[in-house]
Amino acid sequence: EEGKKIGDGSAASASGLTFLEFGPALWQQDGEPKKLKADDTYEKDNIYLLYFAFYLLTPLLPLYLSENFGATKDVIGIVLSGYTVAALIIRPFSGYVVDSFSRKKVLMVCLSAFAIFFAGYIAASTILMFAICRTLHGGPFGAVTVANSTCAIDVLPASRRNEGIGLYGLSNNFAMAIAPSIGIYLHNAVDSY
Repeated sequence: EEGKKIGDGSAASASGLTFLEFGPALWQQDGEPKKLKADDTYEKDNIYLLYFAFYLLTPLLPLYLSENFGATKDVIGIVLSGYTVAALIIRPFSGYVVDSFSRKKVLMVCLSAFAIFFAGYIAASTILMFAICRTLHGGPFGAVTVANSTCAIDVLPASRRNEGIGLYGLSNNFAMAIAPSIGIYLHNAVDSY
């Protein structure tokens, strides 16, 4: 029915929008098209590149460990799982750090540490050194995901927060869909890690 209000308690109902006006209202703020600020696009690109880097290596690390260190499947699984375990352990503490200090500064420090640990993979000359580097790399990853999510929520207007979080989460899925294929393509193109 044209002009019928959307269900009780919804954001659209509270603001007096009708069902036909609700869709366009997602893309507008105060009746005008929303203009993205630099911080808005930075957060989106930031999380996409973070997950892209993570998923780019996902299919290659088992091959690298097997070929360069002669690691068995069991050892490869243990070495690679250290990353996830470290990320899980650090996340509750990084939430406290993000709330206690400047969110953007915490984000930049963690992103820098995340990028630096990639060099550790190249420098690792033994499987033990690689395992230590991989496990330590999970810490900045866990902290970055928390800090980045918090910064993304900060830049989203309250009226569009659900939409923004959905699009933000899409960055992870998009990186997961294309990065492994690109990683394998690059490995085959240059015939090196």
